[in-house]
Amino acid sequence: AHVPGHLPLNITELDPDIYTGACHKWMCAPKGSSFLYVKKSLQNEIMPPVISWGWEGELSKTSLFLNRHEWQGTRDMTPFLVVPEAIKFLNDNNWQERSKLNRNLVISTRNRFLDLLNGEPICPDDWLGQMATIELPIDDPLEFKRSLMANYKIQIPVFSWENSTALRYSVHFYNTEEDLNRLVVAVKELLH
Repeated sequence: AHVPGHLPLNITELDPDIYTGACHKWMCAPKGSSFLYVKKSLQNEIMPPVISWGWEGELSKTSLFLNRHEWQGTRDMTPFLVVPEAIKFLNDNNWQERSKLNRNLVISTRNRFLDLLNGEPICPDDWLGQMATIELPIDDPLEFKRSLMANYKIQIPVFSWENSTALRYSVHFYNTEEDLNRLVVAVKELLH
């Protein structure tokens, strides 16, 4: 769902039957902005969750698929209209280069955590984008999360995962290497 802006995405090369992506996280677009791609051969099979204006295809110059899916009742269209500006913002701010730097920071931070915890990675480096998850040797994720916030002003997901506890961090435009350093130090202090 959050691939757009997080990893390189080319729908033509990917050639999926159906693909949906959210634009609000990595693309910096408003929440609620997303897209649905459906291969032309399958478009007659996909029905909208809400039947609204456009069902009968009054606009003959556009596709019936678009007519059926574009309007779903009365709603604020602003999130969708802002997506082009979000794309422009990413391009104007060299997002491709920044995301490579962010990915390197994610990997180096994960390596620091693994050294600190004497842990093993849950996936290889080439599976990582701009976020990673590490396992923590704790039993109470909620208390650990609260301690990070109360003692270090760090808000981050800490949760139960299978039979362990995990911490997930991500790096975006506004994060710095110092932010990640603070996180590593905080985790180290809370564990010792």
